[in-house]
Amino acid sequence: MVFARLWRSVANEVRLSRNPVKTWPQLIHRRIYYRLIQFLEGRVYPRPDRPLAVVSRKVASDLSHYYGRADRVRVVYGGLDLLRFNPQRRVSLRPDARASLGLGENDFVLLLIGNGWKNKGLPSLLESAGMLQDSRLTVLVAGQDNPAPYQAAIEHHHLTGRVRFLPPRPDVEFFYAAADAYVGPSLEDAFAQPPAEAMASGLPVITSRQNGGAEIISHGSDGLILEDPEDVRTLAEWIRKLLEDADFRCHLGVNAARTARNFTWENTAAEMKALFEEARLGRNRQRAEHRPEHREDAPLKK
Repeated sequence: MVFARLWRSVANEVRLSRNPVKTWPQLIHRRIYYRLIQFLEGRVYPRPDRPLAVVSRKVASDLSHYYGRADRVRVVYGGLDLLRFNPQRRVSLRPDARASLGLGENDFVLLLIGNGWKNKGLPSLLESAGMLQDSRLTVLVAGQDNPAPYQAAIEHHHLTGRVRFLPPRPDVEFFYAAADAYVGPSLEDAFAQPPAEAMASGLPVITSRQNGGAEIISHGSDGLILEDPEDVRTLAEWIRKLLEDADFRCHLGVNAARTARNFTWENTAAEMKALFEEARLGRNRQRAEHRPEHREDAPLKK
């Protein structure tokens, strides 16, 4: 990610005056860390002699905006482990995953994975689920964030007992197996990996335009893209559509898995190898140009 962009989106959130005193040590740490990374970005990113690989066109746009960097920037999307994330594996894991979480056959599970749940769009997800007031809906939120700030919203939206916060686990495919749809209306993401893994697993996915991962999605064909991550009414309508229209869910899931098959770690490695080779050749040219025999004022060899 570009931390100059991230700082712009979280600056108010990490103000000491807006948070309890007990959270100040963590907030001070975050502020120092973000500022340090911005300083280092300013030393590295503006240099046109350094080729850069970015995880999305969104990040490329951020580099151009904050550091004036447009040349020698290549988009290299991350890869997916298609042996772990595929529809067949999700279906095989589904009975045990659902049973271990106590989910019934009629429960419709919306999944959100990650840390920094506010930035991942959890407030919008909760409000949209609350608007529907459908007893079949269950929201699973996996990650290491603090659930306490969301308890009031859960009660306000009458979702008590239907939102579950789960710790992360190494076999993340367990969560995709338990889910019926992935909903991540990110406020800011360079390229969120969970929506892409959910696509590879054959789940219908809703994300936002502010997630660089939306670039691999064709809206309405292999996923749904919110232009405004806080447009809770549209989000609620789409969740209702997924809940009630099994054919539409299947259409999105099948196409999502097909799209995800284009993003392998082998392809990512090949693109990075080409970038390193380009950098090596560029460095060799620079060295050759600075050798004495290439300078105009160099003495002639006898």
